[in-house]
Amino acid sequence: MRTLHIVTDPNDPLPLRVVEQDGASSAAILLLQDGVFAQVERGDVYACADDVRARGVASPCTLVDYDGIIDLIFSHDQVICWH
Repeated sequence: MRTLHIVTDPNDPLPLRVVEQDGASSAAILLLQDGVFAQVERGDVYACADDVRARGVASPCTLVDYDGIIDLIFSHDQVICWH
């Protein structure tokens, strides 16, 4: 089962621990809002292009627009939003 983890708080270590325990091959991470400041270097990691641009940061993640975010949500079996 593929799980998408939506992360908005770069200082919350719990989402990354859960991804590690579940196995990076079955999970993807989507960074939104201040979550784009998170340093994530494993698995499929995506970041909202508008949030990256608004915060003036560079991101090594795959940048997605809002249509891409919708595609990510519907292409995964389960979505977990971390707040």
